[in-house]
Amino acid sequence: MKRLDTSINRRVHARHALCLEVRARNEHGTVSGRSEDFSVGGAKVYFDETACLTVGEHVEMQLELPGSAQPLKARAELRWRGGKGAWGVAFDRKTQAVLTAFFAAMCGLTPGTAAAATTTVPTFDPNADVVLEDTGGERPDEYTIEAAFKAQNDALNQCAKQVQGAKKGNAKVEVLLNPKGNRPLGVNAQLPSGLRNNTALRECVRAATAAAAFPAYDGPPVVVDLDFKIDPGSDYEEVW
Repeated sequence: MKRLDTSINRRVHARHALCLEVRARNEHGTVSGRSEDFSVGGAKVYFDETACLTVGEHVEMQLELPGSAQPLKARAELRWRGGKGAWGVAFDRKTQAVLTAFFAAMCGLTPGTAAAATTTVPTFDPNADVVLEDTGGERPDEYTIEAAFKAQNDALNQCAKQVQGAKKGNAKVEVLLNPKGNRPLGVNAQLPSGLRNNTALRECVRAATAAAAFPAYDGPPVVVDLDFKIDPGSDYEEVW
């Protein structure tokens, strides 16, 4: 029987000294600020010290990304508050997938740093042996899996739009599902011919896939094969 490698090599998102204009909106209105110590996962943001914000609340944000004609719409949680109007914000998983493409294009990531700056979900060996422990006999619903993956179409297309040299083509993704449904235990991505050496694009695709809301189920880890068409010319719009 095959055993799938479920070990996870967790990494911390690379951080960048990037100062961006930021706006946050909650039920009390909109407040402007500037970012500092920015990463795919979150940022330190300075707002007016009198802003009506609360630790733990979720806000809608707009980020003025360099080179982008339109601000990026994002959702974030206010995790902590520091002195002089400093706030720690954590971006939701959909926003993280889009920011992955932005940093890959901006920084020209090398194979080593690309993995560190995109996703903590590792690749895996689909040919390894699997050891089944005490677990149920369910299998995840195919329709639900495909729907979760299709929900990431915008983020996947944004990967191609942000990475220089991306062209149209079919890509394949292998996902080692996590029965708990939190995050996949592993994600492999195979790009079409001509793009296979584009590490930044591959890591962005893996991050976007890992952000999908795959279902939980009572059964062992299962590998599923998914595919999509890379189309960097597709229109992209954030929808909340």
